Amino acid sequence: MEMDQTLSGSLNHAEGNILVVDDNPENLRILVQLLTEAGYKVHAASKGSLALGAVERSLPDLILLDIKMSGMDGYEVCRRLKTDGRTAEVPVIFISALDDPEDKVKGFGLGCADYITKPFQFEEVLARVRTHLGFYKLKKQLKEQIRLLHHEIIERQRVEAMLQEKHDQMEQEVAERTAELREKSRHLEEVNQALKAMLDHRDLEKRAIEDNMAVNLKKYVTPYLEQMGKTAGEEEHRTCLKIIETNLNELVVPIRNSISSKYIDLTPTEIKVADLIRQDKGTKEIAEHLNLSISTVSNFRHNIRKKLGLNNKKTNLKTYLSTLAP
Repeated sequence: MEMDQTLSGSLNHAEGNILVVDDNPENLRILVQLLTEAGYKVHAASKGSLALGAVERSLPDLILLDIKMSGMDGYEVCRRLKTDGRTAEVPVIFISALDDPEDKVKGFGLGCADYITKPFQFEEVLARVRTHLGFYKLKKQLKEQIRLLHHEIIERQRVEAMLQEKHDQMEQEVAERTAELREKSRHLEEVNQALKAMLDHRDLEKRAIEDNMAVNLKKYVTPYLEQMGKTAGEEEHRTCLKIIETNLNELVVPIRNSISSKYIDLTPTEIKVADLIRQDKGTKEIAEHLNLSISTVSNFRHNIRKKLGLNNKKTNLKTYLSTLAP
């Protein structure tokens, strides 16, 4: 069959894989030639069963399907195609000499996309083929884009979940590290406070020992040396006693100079209490520091005021002690 050369030439760049199904050899030849010369890749099947086999082997982009065929008719072929998930989306155009609306309704109900009636109008055939191939390709492209978009969404969700997990993990690590550093800081603070207390206590004990030594020397050694000096009969004995007294004074003077003469009459414990009062420690703090009862500390405070000549005076004990030599 010869066709319009202008029409054929304008479509020589058409793309698409088309399956033509018709048990009439002449109709099959006309459609195959028409579509091939229009630039399409065309396969032919003369029976419904052969058409289903051809679709199974190679999925077409469009099917032209005759309704009235011996054996399996076009309606049945269409029904099977549309119930198969692999071929359900392939557009089917029925070929029929029938112009009965009920036949068309039945075809559309089975899922066909369009109708081509016999005898063929070439321009109409090509126009419908071009239209439905375009729709099918656009549908495939849209489906692919939706698939890619869905994949991208899933991938983004996966990445976001991974980033969130890393973020949560880092926050947890930061929180744990912060808690660890806070605990170490608290421990160091406790150690520093303990060391300070130990140093304060050591200084206090040292001061008490020095003060006690000065007091004891004055009370128990110096008087005897003075008495011995008065009763010594020989010059050599008096000289030795003088040397002993001088040496003892050299030992005691640095200690005596470090405390007020007022402290000399205080007991070692009273000296400790006095030093703590001078450091602005309260009665309760002094009791805890020296492991004494509050009433005992109060008695020491009273005795200190008495020995320092502050009884019946409004002088503040801490202020007064601060004026004495440290």
